[in-house]
Amino acid sequence: MIAATNNSQLIEAIWAETQERGQTVPTVPTVPIVPMVNIVDVPARCSFILPSILRRDQLTIAVSTEGASPGLAKRIRQGLEEYFPRAYGPYLRLAALARFYLRNAGVSYERRDDFFNDFFVSDVLEHLVRGNIERAVVTTASLLYFYGIDVALSDLKAVLETGDPDVSRGERSIEDPDVSRGERSEERVNYGA
Repeated sequence: MIAATNNSQLIEAIWAETQERGQTVPTVPTVPIVPMVNIVDVPARCSFILPSILRRDQLTIAVSTEGASPGLAKRIRQGLEEYFPRAYGPYLRLAALARFYLRNAGVSYERRDDFFNDFFVSDVLEHLVRGNIERAVVTTASLLYFYGIDVALSDLKAVLETGDPDVSRGERSIEDPDVSRGERSEERVNYGA
C-alpha cells in the first residue's frame, strides 16, 4: 500500500490498520507476513522504499536516501546517466553472450575472469557509445577467439540488433556453435597469424 497525506492522525491510522492486518504464513504460523506499506515522506512509516532507478536493459542501478531527500536521489540518478550511457544495454548483452559461449565451451572460471578483465578494459563500450556496432562485434569476437571460442560475427551482431535479453542469456537459441568442431561457414574475423 502506498499512501500520501500530511494528516498525522490519518498516517497513524493507516499504519496501525496495515500492521493489524499483518498475517502469518499458513504453513508456519509463527512467521509473520510484513505488510508492504509506504507512507510518502514519512520514512518511519515505510516497510519498503521506492528508489530512483536507472535502467540500461539488464543493468539496473537504484539510488535511495531512505526517504530523506527523494530529490537528491533523483539528482544522483540523473548524474549516473552520464556515466552509464544507453550503450551499456548492448554492452551487457555482448558480455552475457560471451559468458554463455565461455561457459558452454567449458572455459574455467579463472579463464572466464581473465576474459572479462580483458573485455572490460577493451574499447567495446567506446565503440558502442559511438554507434560503431561492427567494431564492437569484431573486438568481442577477437577477444573470444583469444580464449578459444570461434564465434560468427552474425551471432554477436544478432544479440545487439534484436535487443532480446533471452538470446544473450542463452535462453533462446541463435544456433549455438559447436566450438569443438568449428562448424560454421558464416563470416569470420581474420585474426592474423
